[in-house]
Amino acid sequence: MKKILSFFSLILISFHFYSINDITLLQDQDESIIIALEMNDFNLDQSILINGISHSKINAKNTFPSLIQGYPDLPKMVSSIQLPNQGVSSFSVVNSSFQDFYNVNLVPSKGNLKRNIDPNSVPYSKADVYNLNSFYPNNLAILNSPFVFRSVRGQSIEITPFQYNPITKTLRVYSYLELQINFDNKVLGVNEIEESNVLNAEINRMNQRRFINYKSNKYDPVSEDGSLLIICKDDLVSEMETFVNWKVKKGIPTEIVPISSVGNSQTSIFNYVQDYYNNHPEMVYLLLVGDHADINCYNAGNAGSEIKWSDAKYGLLAGTNDWYPDVFVGRFSVSNSTDLNVYLARNMEYEITPLSGDWYQKAIGLGSDEGQGFGYLGNADWAHLRAIRDVLMDFTFDEVHEFYDGSHGGADASGNPNSTMVRTAVNTGATLFNYTGHGAQNVCVTGNFSTTHINQATNEGKYPFVISVACNNGTFTTGSCISEAWMLAEGTNSTTGSIAACGSSILMSWAPPMATQFEIADILAQTYASNKKFTLGGLFYNGQMKMMDVYNNQGKEVIETWVFFGDPSVKIRTLDPQNLTASHDTQIEIGSSSLSISSCNAEGALITLTQNNDIIGNGIVDANGDVQIDFTSIDTLSDVTVVGTNYNYRPYQGVVKVTELMSVGPVAPVLSIYPNPVAANGSITFSFDLNEDSDLVVKVVNALGQVVKEIEYNSLLAGSNQQSFSTVGFRAGIYELYTVIDGKDAIAKFLVK
Repeated sequence: MKKILSFFSLILISFHFYSINDITLLQDQDESIIIALEMNDFNLDQSILINGISHSKINAKNTFPSLIQGYPDLPKMVSSIQLPNQGVSSFSVVNSSFQDFYNVNLVPSKGNLKRNIDPNSVPYSKADVYNLNSFYPNNLAILNSPFVFRSVRGQSIEITPFQYNPITKTLRVYSYLELQINFDNKVLGVNEIEESNVLNAEINRMNQRRFINYKSNKYDPVSEDGSLLIICKDDLVSEMETFVNWKVKKGIPTEIVPISSVGNSQTSIFNYVQDYYNNHPEMVYLLLVGDHADINCYNAGNAGSEIKWSDAKYGLLAGTNDWYPDVFVGRFSVSNSTDLNVYLARNMEYEITPLSGDWYQKAIGLGSDEGQGFGYLGNADWAHLRAIRDVLMDFTFDEVHEFYDGSHGGADASGNPNSTMVRTAVNTGATLFNYTGHGAQNVCVTGNFSTTHINQATNEGKYPFVISVACNNGTFTTGSCISEAWMLAEGTNSTTGSIAACGSSILMSWAPPMATQFEIADILAQTYASNKKFTLGGLFYNGQMKMMDVYNNQGKEVIETWVFFGDPSVKIRTLDPQNLTASHDTQIEIGSSSLSISSCNAEGALITLTQNNDIIGNGIVDANGDVQIDFTSIDTLSDVTVVGTNYNYRPYQGVVKVTELMSVGPVAPVLSIYPNPVAANGSITFSFDLNEDSDLVVKVVNALGQVVKEIEYNSLLAGSNQQSFSTVGFRAGIYELYTVIDGKDAIAKFLVK
């Protein structure tokens, strides 16, 4: 169907029909799929003057600019499809409906601008295509090069529901397009793969979101979150022991290797990671521990006069010429144990003993007032951040600070923000800190918020996830950068700073990284209804993949040069965490091969059993609070550690004693504690029985395994006993009271609030 309409009769009119702009799956078969595009919400803005002549710009929801300098600025829509493991794809238009608008002067694109440039300062220029008497683009859709994301082969499709003839000044708008995409496995294709079934639960969820035709029934997601490889500066390996042990206890198989066994060159590191990934297909995370000189960043070539320093290149493993990350890469950018312990203390606190408070439901948006018409979805930086704010406020967030250059109403104060305003919000606490604007190595230009102000902040225990869309906020290979400052900040009593910070190692492009930033918020806000759990690395790199879908070639540089500082396997928190509780036997006999968990207050919690720092089994808690974990028969008397973790919960930690086979025998001594929980400025009373007169040494151990208090009681009498000690100075968290009674270990846990 075709309609021809005069533009002048429609000028300044928006077109809102019966549905939003969207791409949907109509039919899914082994040999082909059919998708439909509907374009029912757009407007023509005739407010741009070029050489004194009014030109129009198309604004359409859920669309993205082409970013091809000098060519007609025609919005496109994007989707990703799952491909068969072998073969090629092609498409044909099987149905369409369009309207033609005459006398339209359409603006050209200014291209993919960098963020050190104000888009308004760049003049419009028209390429030779404006001299051709034909519709541009000739093809309504493009199938981009196939990629591999772990064991799934995919392809993004760009559909442009607009065509423009610059000679006749005719704009053609397709309100409906139906495309059939055919698969031919008889022709050799790009990035073909063999069948694989190793997908962890988080990767499977990502694929369900990303691919319009995803067939999850082809795969068998494993229950754990995937494994972690750590490549570490030799001198720091021993300092990482507690961190590694914790990761294993919580259910992440973890291996650490010194850089000396890998080789400190980008070729050696890449080859080692590639080989490790090939032999450990469950690998999801890579953590580099060391500065650039200690663990070389990857030189991905040049962008102008800058080197594209890239950690993410070490995670591009499954395909050829494929910029979709298969492994989520993070870095602890440290060169000595003092700095490393700042990272470790913050990480362990956030995961094990997080601070209570309502700050988890707060976020910060800091941004410029530039980029209108050129940013993601056509938004200026401030409008982009406000759109993110709307997404978060519809989720669990109750406050999202607005700090924008200019005066934009809402929660944004008049005038430009300053560093004091921003620092005060950081001190109050926030889960997310989004910056979108101009930047340099050690400063966010909006608010003049710099390394200095991060180091002045007092947000002890309140650590945001920082996403910086700005130039050079992650330039760490020559000097230090603001992202490193976020990760190394310390307060009077504990660490401050952020749980992770993402910054570009070079000048950053304008619109593509905004897509990543928005997708992170969108994923986060859609996880709550079904209680899905997302790691920081999962959020960031899935956002990056959305950006690649949308911008493709213009997104490759962003993939390469956006550096993730921190541990990508950490799960984000968005609510004041509850204490996870569970019940189970406290001792089992040697030869046992199962353990039942009951009365767990967190459906979906992952319960992991370890012995001698090896995972022996795990399971997911059902709706009744129960799970039975089966494992190979135990053949050693070492204790079994029980750890339960879940989204927005503090972890449960318990110990199961392994005993010799016996029909009868002495039971373990009992320690009773009151009150439990106890206030940080209160006191604990514990009671126990002695079979004979004796002395007693009591140790209090925190969640990091550190002895924080040791008390000696002398000349205690046989029978019932009761003693007390103060908890003044104890930080909030879970502690163990340990002693030896009548020659047997006695352990009890208590919680300090």
